[in-house]
Amino acid sequence: MRVHFGLHLDGLDPAVPKTSLGEARVGPLGLLEMLETDLGLPPASRHPADELARYRSCLAEADDFARFYHASFSVDPVNVARTLMGWRAAWYESGWSGAFSQAPARLADMAAVEALARKRGCRCIGQRLQEVEVALRERRTQIEELLLLDLPDELPAAWQRVVDRIGYKLHPAAQPVPAADAGTDLGKVQAQLALAEADAAPLAKESLAGDGTFVVLWGASRDLTAQAVAEHLRGADPARTALLAPEHGVALDNALERAGLPRCGFAHRSRLRPVAQVLRLVLALLWKPLDARLLLQLLLHPIAPLPWRLRRALAEAVAAQPGTGGERWQAAIDQALAAQDAATLPPASVELGDGEAGPGAARKNAAALRRAIAFWLQAPRFPTHPGAPLAAVSERTRRLGDWLRRRSRAQVGDALAYREALSQCRALENALRELANRGQLAISRLELDRLLSEVALPQPHPQHVQQAASARAAAHPGAVIDRFDEVVWWGLGAQRPHLALPWSAAELEALEAAGAQRPDAQTQLRILLRSWRRPVLNCARRFVLATHSEAGLSHPLLSHLRPRLQGWKEVALDEHLLNGRGLRLDALRLRTPVLTVRPLPSPRRWWQLPAGAKVQPRAWESYTSL
Repeated sequence: MRVHFGLHLDGLDPAVPKTSLGEARVGPLGLLEMLETDLGLPPASRHPADELARYRSCLAEADDFARFYHASFSVDPVNVARTLMGWRAAWYESGWSGAFSQAPARLADMAAVEALARKRGCRCIGQRLQEVEVALRERRTQIEELLLLDLPDELPAAWQRVVDRIGYKLHPAAQPVPAADAGTDLGKVQAQLALAEADAAPLAKESLAGDGTFVVLWGASRDLTAQAVAEHLRGADPARTALLAPEHGVALDNALERAGLPRCGFAHRSRLRPVAQVLRLVLALLWKPLDARLLLQLLLHPIAPLPWRLRRALAEAVAAQPGTGGERWQAAIDQALAAQDAATLPPASVELGDGEAGPGAARKNAAALRRAIAFWLQAPRFPTHPGAPLAAVSERTRRLGDWLRRRSRAQVGDALAYREALSQCRALENALRELANRGQLAISRLELDRLLSEVALPQPHPQHVQQAASARAAAHPGAVIDRFDEVVWWGLGAQRPHLALPWSAAELEALEAAGAQRPDAQTQLRILLRSWRRPVLNCARRFVLATHSEAGLSHPLLSHLRPRLQGWKEVALDEHLLNGRGLRLDALRLRTPVLTVRPLPSPRRWWQLPAGAKVQPRAWESYTSL
């Protein structure tokens, strides 16, 4: 097998699809899974929150009240565990051996925790790479040729050892050269970037002709620049056009859809998908005092473990009399059960799982429904500190997971979303079990909220997928490896790279002695600049930068070019449209016709309805019902 390996190819890959046999183009996660499968190593199949729970239990067991993390851990254990897990993951990927011979106090504490974590199977990517490296000494993979799409010094140390063990060749795309005609503005920009790559200073500031091959589009609104880019792409060859949107790419996809063009598949991940909110809402009702707003949110939510008609009736009762158990509450339950019997609605087993179907089962279903109402909405509530019993939280989580599993079988179109929500329930169950195993009896509201944030992984929108004949898309500049006639980099905003490390000089020396080779800030910045230059160098005819004003700040790529170049084509989109400068936006080949101003209708105090019109009174009105 021939494998192309790039650091930024785990997400959107702008390569043009082609029919091939025995070839793969993968990023780090793809190659790691491929190697583990070939070598017979166990994959990382657990939910990330499971790893967090395991590592947190290691921190708790190693805590002897003198550890450097003790004070913070006693207040917010989940965030502390996440931070320290990030430290060890970065160390292992940099080549850390897992121990220190001599180290400052903080690193000695981390080594003590690591001794427990290794026994309990807490595996990060760096550890998985170490296992792969050991297995490669005795076994072979199906990879016959490994082509690196990035320079070897850009890879973390653990990856360098793995690719050295496999053997690799450097793909020409790893060192891109200018692709545009040298006489064009774009060619001159690429020449300056090539000089910067070679650390050669420019002789003088070069002037550009403004021929439109290199265009900078300024705009205050993302939606406005996205719409301009979408209109600009009408008629473009999608196979020869690359769209780069590192952030907010879904706004660009929405603009493409409005322009009648296929979506590129930029993902908008969110923890707020409807089915993913149910677990948080169900557990929010455990706390004293009852929050009527949260109760109302659960009742009005499109997905919840109670029948919709019952929840709607209870929501009206709560809106009239906030709380549970009142007269309106009881009347709503009685009316909903009577309506269920009269209308012969589906049995409660559809929603509850403990009812019955068939003739004569109405009474049993009504009893099951009352038990479900008592369990989900009127269960005992607990103070936020010391918190709710772990048994009560686990029971609600388990029953919600059972309900989600049954619903996933009936909801064919949303089965994936239900399975993701079910995995959240299972991950929270495992985390609670870890706490119970080490003797904890209750969980505070803050700790439970932190755990819920960990188990609720951001999910993509199910309808935001790549459509046929779309432009080639990427979410990272380092993924634009192939050459394209036109490249549009949308959303080029100010960047503030986090290059500072949270460790002292003595700790960095101890890490290096233990095998962890962390690149310094200068090396990290050089690697970043290399990835930012790649889309420009791989563009052959036209490059468009769409950037948004951000308090006078600009992307380091523009800051890198300004001292070297002057006179490129710049378009202030807002100013152009508001001032009506001409009927064309020549820099983007767009027509901007003048629209006739239509005044708003004057206000009228009296409205005369037709003679036969009848307005029937309703139980309630909304702000817009008039």
